[in-house]
Amino acid sequence: MRSFKVLDWLRETRDQISEELEELSDEEQLSYFEEKSGLFQKQYDKNLLKKTGGKRGKDI
Repeated sequence: MRSFKVLDWLRETRDQISEELEELSDEEQLSYFEEKSGLFQKQYDKNLLKKTGGKRGKDI
């Protein structure tokens, strides 16, 4: 039951992002994706540090 709610939310989010992107020029779309990918990378790095106890690179 819960997975259906998540799927619905993902679809709504995807549709909303698609609508927003249609209104942007190619350069604005590129900027949008660069910004979002940077946010995802920061969150990934933060989660990775938590999982590894703060160790980085060769220390893992």
